[in-house]
Amino acid sequence: MKKAIIVLLSILFFEASQAQNDYDLNFKVTQNDIVNGGAFKVMVQIRSAGADFKLGSSNFRFNYNDNRLAFVAVTPNAANTFSNPPFYSPITGTGSGNGFVSINITLGFPGFGSTVSSSWIDVAEVEFTITDRSLPGNFDFRPLNNTAGNSVGFIDDEATNLGTAGTAFDFVNWDGSVWSGGNGVSGAPDDTDGAKHLQITSGVASIIDEAHVDRLSVASGTTLNIDPMAGTNGALRVLSDLAIVNGSVYVNADINGYGQYIGPSINATVQQYVGNNMGWRHLGFPVSGAVNNLSLGGSPMNYATSPSHQRNTFYFDNTSFQWTAVPNSSWAPANSGVSVFVGGVYFPVTNGVISYSGTTNDGAQSSTYSFASSPVGDPGYDGWNLIGNPYPSNIDWNTIDDQDGGSVFTSYSVWDNGVYRSWNGTVATNGGTRYIAPGQSFWVKSTGNNGVSFDFARADRTFSGGNAFFGNFKKASSVEVISLTVTSPGGLTDETVIYFPAGSISGFDPEGGDAHKPWNNLPNSNLYSLPENSDEKLAINAFGPWHVDARIRLGFSNDSTFGKQHTIELDGSRLNTAWGDIYLEDLADTAANWHNMGTPYTFLNDSSVTENRFVLHFKPKNFSVEELHVKRNYRIYYDEKDLMLQVYSPFIKWSIFNSVGQKIAENMAEQGKHSLSDYVQKSGVYTLQLEYKGFVRGEKVVILH
Repeated sequence: MKKAIIVLLSILFFEASQAQNDYDLNFKVTQNDIVNGGAFKVMVQIRSAGADFKLGSSNFRFNYNDNRLAFVAVTPNAANTFSNPPFYSPITGTGSGNGFVSINITLGFPGFGSTVSSSWIDVAEVEFTITDRSLPGNFDFRPLNNTAGNSVGFIDDEATNLGTAGTAFDFVNWDGSVWSGGNGVSGAPDDTDGAKHLQITSGVASIIDEAHVDRLSVASGTTLNIDPMAGTNGALRVLSDLAIVNGSVYVNADINGYGQYIGPSINATVQQYVGNNMGWRHLGFPVSGAVNNLSLGGSPMNYATSPSHQRNTFYFDNTSFQWTAVPNSSWAPANSGVSVFVGGVYFPVTNGVISYSGTTNDGAQSSTYSFASSPVGDPGYDGWNLIGNPYPSNIDWNTIDDQDGGSVFTSYSVWDNGVYRSWNGTVATNGGTRYIAPGQSFWVKSTGNNGVSFDFARADRTFSGGNAFFGNFKKASSVEVISLTVTSPGGLTDETVIYFPAGSISGFDPEGGDAHKPWNNLPNSNLYSLPENSDEKLAINAFGPWHVDARIRLGFSNDSTFGKQHTIELDGSRLNTAWGDIYLEDLADTAANWHNMGTPYTFLNDSSVTENRFVLHFKPKNFSVEELHVKRNYRIYYDEKDLMLQVYSPFIKWSIFNSVGQKIAENMAEQGKHSLSDYVQKSGVYTLQLEYKGFVRGEKVVILH
């Protein structure tokens, strides 16, 4: 029969008539070496379960299984855990034989403000030696009694801290040479071992596949590696909140990828592979603490305390919209991202690997974002925020709910050494995906809110998405899109995407899928589209339902050296055949030749041409290219009873003929909306003839008054 560990409680009251209040006791395991002869330590914690805690003094005694554990010592917590000094006395502890331990707490007088927090407070650490780990040892905390004049004692708060007998069914064990008890290869853990306790009892263990376990124990002097391998990557998920790490845990990375960890906070070293090419890296922090938890593998991290030309560690101040040197090594990132310059002769990274050492983040996390205007005066630059993935695992952008009374971000972008990779929840540019890697920071654009939190939850964490750090994204979208890529003379590329989801509109609509264009630095070019009736620059354009008359404006920018050859290419593998041929109109081409994007289009960047120099057109089979030259530059519609002409190009000549062919009006229409109702006041059939760059097209209009 299992021998239970029972808490016995006796309480001395300063004033028997004083109203008593509930409180909780908890034992938090701080060390479990698992093996016989190893240490087992618990932190005794207390918290208020009701109003203020107003006992005069108390003593509690708890039993333990002395066939399993041998008492060593009680170490009172030295911190001032109760308010308010001097109305309490330090805690004392006395260890006893025969299977029980006594701990004394002396508080101040009732009514003088002595309180116990509603959060857990560390009281004292009790240390044992494990004499027989196969025996049971559950801790049960229950009220001694609840009679009149006695406070309710320790409210039931149970935890199976030591586990049951170490059978193969209950445990997955590494003994220093072999795995046992797991369902994976050679007894190693896999994703079907979710009810088992993973324990490392000796030596160095490695996980190279995905493993799910209920609990984790890493004994003192041992090491657990979660390793990337060619073709596979280690990932460990601990399903409960029970993880006791007294040895070392490494979540490793190399050129093959990176390991991942999902579970309660543990002390670990988390790596990420960033390579050793010279350039800036935008990094997030998967561990809590200060920026000095990050190591660049031998490369220095120079802060604001260094000369200005040596500083290589910056954060983006989203309230002032500028890069600011990190002040010192104790600066806390608070889930914002940092930009660190690495590579080359002066900032080499050993084996291309950076590492974060500290307590891994778990549970709900948040980062405060703001809206600020950029110094250049272009609203397209305003409101950007750099936020870091706070976890040592991938996060799924499509599950993040950041709607904390603020902007709803439908898209994000990641900097990759000169180009931005974007994702809007459905489609991507430049190879972005829905998954954000550990150690990765990303950009979101606020639409005007200040001081609002961007929230992460446990449910956002995932092992899906492969290894998606920096340039390792893969194009995963199966959505039918128009994907256009511009290639600069040096071989650098940038992509913009247009697609036609149901429910979206042709105007600017960030909630419908429009994703702002983050600006690539020179010498990279920038290719983007613009929504109707707006100059917002878009990386991803959710244009609205496709229609044959759609004309989509494109912008291009490369200001480094004019007169250089660039090429725009259409990805033909992601198109809908119903769209027909796609033509590119270059407004800088005075010959008005439209280019069929079945082949790449080559052009020179020109300082005399505005950024918005291209227009995309669709050519169904029943249209000639000549007709399209006119058709794509106007729209005829009714606004209530008014006949309206919408002109997209700088000038279109229009003429109106009555039913017998007589011209009754003509004019040149500038870009914009024009009413023609004054010329067609009588009911009848009219012909509206439009001419653009020498091409003519006629439209029949029926007027009924």
